[in-house]
Parts: sequence; C-alpha cells; structure tokens
Amino acid sequence: MTVVGYARVSKREQNPKAQEAELHAAGAERVFVDHGDSSRVKDRPQWVACMDYLRAGDVHCRNAI
Repeated sequence: MTVVGYARVSKREQNPKAQEAELHAAGAERVFVDHGDSSRVKDRPQWVACMDYLRAGDVHCRNAI
C-alpha cells in the first residue's frame, strides 16, 4: 500500500508548500500539486496524473485551500 497525496491552490500567489508538508507528514510517499488551477476545472493536470498513478490498495490523501 502506498499513500499518495494531492494538493491544490487556486491562485498563483498562494504557496502549496504547507499542504505538501502536511501530506508528507501524514505518510504520503508521493504528492501531486496543481498550482493556480480552479476546483471547477475537472481535468487539472496533476489531479489526472494522480488518478493515473493510483493502484489497487493505495490510499489517497487530499488537501486543498
């Protein structure tokens, strides 16, 4: 089982580093980050990459502001 994280900030001036650190602290081995992409956009590049990366038994952690 792999813990995989996803973080997103919707504005370019926001910094996702705190989210990434929290996800790593929660055990995420890999964290995907979308920076400046609205939650209304369904095909955010790193969200799609994260979903493609997941395998059976993996645990997905999500954190977004």
